[in-house]
Amino acid sequence: MFSLLKLNISKCKTVSYCMKNVTDTEYFTNDGCTAHEIEQLTNMKHLGVIFDYELSFWDHIQLKINQAYSILGLIKRNFI
Repeated sequence: MFSLLKLNISKCKTVSYCMKNVTDTEYFTNDGCTAHEIEQLTNMKHLGVIFDYELSFWDHIQLKINQAYSILGLIKRNFI
Protein backbone atom coordinates (compact mmCIF):
# COMPACT_ATOMS: atom_id res chain seq x y z
CA MET A 1 0.00 0.00 0.00
CA PHE A 2 1.40 3.39 -0.98
CA SER A 3 1.09 6.42 1.26
CA LEU A 4 -0.02 9.76 -0.14
CA LEU A 5 2.12 11.62 2.39
CA LYS A 6 5.62 12.31 1.03
CA LEU A 7 8.52 12.20 3.46
CA ASN A 8 11.15 14.94 3.09
CA ILE A 9 14.28 12.82 3.38
CA SER A 10 16.62 15.83 3.57
CA LYS A 11 14.93 16.93 6.83
CA CYS A 12 15.03 13.49 8.48
CA LYS A 13 17.56 13.22 11.31
CA THR A 14 18.18 10.72 14.10
CA VAL A 15 19.70 10.98 17.58
CA SER A 16 20.58 7.96 19.70
CA TYR A 17 20.36 8.51 23.44
CA CYS A 18 23.03 6.42 25.14
CA MET A 19 25.93 6.53 27.57
CA LYS A 20 28.63 5.90 24.98
CA ASN A 21 29.89 8.61 22.63
CA VAL A 22 29.90 6.79 19.32
CA THR A 23 26.92 4.92 17.96
CA ASP A 24 27.55 2.68 15.01
CA THR A 25 23.93 2.21 13.98
CA GLU A 26 22.97 3.48 10.55
CA TYR A 27 19.38 4.09 9.53
CA PHE A 28 18.07 4.09 5.98
CA THR A 29 14.81 5.00 4.31
CA ASN A 30 13.62 3.83 0.94
CA ASP A 31 11.82 6.11 -1.53
CA GLY A 32 10.83 3.38 -3.93
CA CYS A 33 13.97 2.74 -5.94
CA THR A 34 16.89 4.06 -3.86
CA ALA A 35 17.85 3.86 -0.20
CA HIS A 36 18.93 7.06 1.59
CA GLU A 37 20.95 7.13 4.79
CA ILE A 38 19.41 9.23 7.58
CA GLU A 39 21.86 11.69 9.12
CA GLN A 40 23.04 10.90 12.67
CA LEU A 41 23.29 13.92 15.03
CA THR A 42 24.80 14.29 18.50
CA ASN A 43 22.27 16.92 19.60
CA MET A 44 18.94 18.20 18.36
CA LYS A 45 16.82 21.25 19.17
CA HIS A 46 13.15 20.45 19.72
CA LEU A 47 10.58 22.97 20.98
CA GLY A 48 13.38 25.31 22.09
CA VAL A 49 15.26 22.72 24.15
CA ILE A 50 18.56 21.23 23.00
CA PHE A 51 18.71 17.49 23.64
CA ASP A 52 22.11 15.80 23.41
CA TYR A 53 22.87 12.10 23.16
CA GLU A 54 23.53 11.78 26.93
CA LEU A 55 20.49 13.88 27.97
CA SER A 56 22.79 16.10 30.04
CA PHE A 57 21.32 19.39 28.66
CA TRP A 58 24.82 20.95 28.86
CA ASP A 59 24.52 22.58 25.41
CA HIS A 60 21.10 24.00 26.32
CA ILE A 61 22.35 25.41 29.63
CA GLN A 62 25.39 27.00 27.94
CA LEU A 63 23.14 28.60 25.30
CA LYS A 64 20.88 30.11 27.99
CA ILE A 65 23.88 31.38 30.00
CA ASN A 66 25.34 33.04 26.88
CA GLN A 67 21.98 34.67 26.12
CA ALA A 68 21.75 35.96 29.70
CA TYR A 69 25.26 37.45 29.53
CA SER A 70 24.37 39.08 26.23
CA ILE A 71 21.30 40.76 27.74
CA LEU A 72 23.32 41.75 30.82
CA GLY A 73 25.96 43.38 28.61
CA LEU A 74 23.26 45.25 26.71
CA ILE A 75 21.80 46.56 29.98
CA LYS A 76 25.23 47.59 31.33
CA ARG A 77 26.18 49.44 28.13
CA ASN A 78 22.93 51.39 27.92
CA PHE A 79 22.26 52.27 31.57
CA ILE A 80 25.67 52.99 33.08
